[in-house]
Amino acid sequence: MEVDFAIKALLTAIAGGLVTLNGKLVYDGIKSYKYRKNGTDRRQHKTEKECNKDMNKQTEKFSNKISEVHARIDDSVNKIGEVGEGVSFIRGKIEGVLDQIKK
Repeated sequence: MEVDFAIKALLTAIAGGLVTLNGKLVYDGIKSYKYRKNGTDRRQHKTEKECNKDMNKQTEKFSNKISEVHARIDDSVNKIGEVGEGVSFIRGKIEGVLDQIKK
């Protein structure tokens, strides 16, 4: 279980990096954003309320991505568990056959 938690934490950090790298907005201080337009940086000063609204949108997008990553991880862990059970079942059958051959 500790390994699962470590994997989730690692993938969460990776997903966070991807979300911020792919975002068009780069947070620059409390009341200003830096936009990339036509190869030049332009500053737009916004009120604190507007900044908070934009940050809430970004946070919601980020949390949606994180929950999506967690769902994928859980799905993968379940599939790995099913494969492990299948392998142990097959291994048991093979060992049973080998035991019969030895006798």
